[in-house]
Amino acid sequence: MKYYLIFTYIFLFSRCNSIAPENKLAIQTDTTNTYFINGKIKSTEVFKNGLKNGISIYYNEDGSIYQSKQFLNDTLNGKVINYRDGKKLSEADFKSGKLDGNYLIFEKDDTI
Repeated sequence: MKYYLIFTYIFLFSRCNSIAPENKLAIQTDTTNTYFINGKIKSTEVFKNGLKNGISIYYNEDGSIYQSKQFLNDTLNGKVINYRDGKKLSEADFKSGKLDGNYLIFEKDDTI
């Protein structure tokens, strides 16, 4: 019985060690929502391994979107769009945290 328990312990321990390196490489993705005191959504952000990755959306207290941003490894990378009254107010492209191209501002009639 004693040998059986020792063998089982060694077998399980060696199996756990062989699985651990694969788990260290796993990517953890989480979507985090924050809320205003009135219960309406304030923001939605996507994290991969603790860093912002993907599109983050920010809301006004009335539930309308006021901004969306694209991140790569916690750095602005992609479009940043600002909204007012449900319409696009401005748009800019970022690469590695820096403005990459034009910063467009839209008129109320959607012209640039």
